[in-house]
Formats: sequence, C-alpha cells, structure tokens
Amino acid sequence: MAAETKRYLQLVQWLWEIGVCWRCRHAIAAAQVDKETTGTDAKVSLDCSDAAQCRELAKRGWTSMPAKESC
Repeated sequence: MAAETKRYLQLVQWLWEIGVCWRCRHAIAAAQVDKETTGTDAKVSLDCSDAAQCRELAKRGWTSMPAKESC
C-alpha cells in the first residue's frame, strides 16, 4: 500500500474518532495528505449539513492529529 494511502486512512480514522462526519473527514484527510506531499495548503470545501461543527471538531482536535510516519 502506498504511503499516501496509508496516511489518508490513518487520518480518516482519526477524524472519525473525534466525531467528524464521513463526508468531511474524507475531504479533510485528502487535503492534509495533499499538503504533506506537495506542500500546498488548499482551502477545504466541506459539504454536509453541519460543516461548521465538523470544521470546529477538526480544528480542536488538530493537536492530537497522528504524526506522519517517516519511511
């Protein structure tokens, strides 16, 4: 499994654990993996019924985000 895929799955799991909905956790995880691989910080567009809550959960949980494993 590619390192980016493993990281994406790790982030999706972490976001699920902190309560982010399935739609938002996939968008946030993908954006974070992109940022880590390209260095580009893209604005994530969240599309759910309570995007503000999902964004706040992710923001509050940021300090507990799992570290990226080095190869």
